[in-house]
Amino acid sequence: MEQAQLQISRWSWLRILLGGAVLFVLLERALLATSDILYLPSILLIGAFTVPVAFIALLYSRAKVPDVPWSTLGWCFLWGGVVGTVLAGRLEYETLKHLGTLPTIAIGVSEELAKIVVPLYLLWRWRYKSVFDGLIIGAATGAGFAALESMGYGLVALIASGGNINAAVETLLFRGLMAPAAHIAWTSLLCGALWYAKSHYGFKARRQLTNTLVGVILLHAIWDSVTSTAVLIALGSVSLLWLLLRVRQAERQGL
Repeated sequence: MEQAQLQISRWSWLRILLGGAVLFVLLERALLATSDILYLPSILLIGAFTVPVAFIALLYSRAKVPDVPWSTLGWCFLWGGVVGTVLAGRLEYETLKHLGTLPTIAIGVSEELAKIVVPLYLLWRWRYKSVFDGLIIGAATGAGFAALESMGYGLVALIASGGNINAAVETLLFRGLMAPAAHIAWTSLLCGALWYAKSHYGFKARRQLTNTLVGVILLHAIWDSVTSTAVLIALGSVSLLWLLLRVRQAERQGL
């Protein structure tokens, strides 16, 4: 197993969040003042990555003695995000081609299964045993997926609006703020259940894994089927509360 890195400050996440917000504002103002499109990639990058990275730092800081080093989380963020988006896109394309439509439940199934490919490799390859290890690895993978997807949606919003930077900014802000309550929470919960099932054999572990898989897929499918901001916030609140309860349970039991 890789050697774990030192624990980070409880407030590292806030510094990342504030630093990213300042950089985003500076880049946006520079783009508006100069109309130089060279600023656009930086805006998409900072806008899509800041909140997911800050949330990972927040979750990681809760570990008393981290087992998973930052290098592994970075690997999950990059490879998990890329592999997840590529596989999910392919599965969704094949579903659309064969059915002529793309049901939201198919989106939920394809994306949630695609996101756990890299974590499953780590589950097999390394001896990270605790549920908290699974939670943080899943969160990092979900964060990478969410960040890359947000960059894509931000670019689409910019093109669809005829180059209106405000449309891209609004999309990045909304998706960035909601990422911890969506992809990050769902993948974290599912990987936590996978890690629990690995070290706890029996009906309880299998039931928890099944219930978690069904739960995150349903939440994802409902999320993709509604347009009301109020409903999305409610779904996000449920997801975050579920994740918070799971994190606290893992902390109390030392899982």
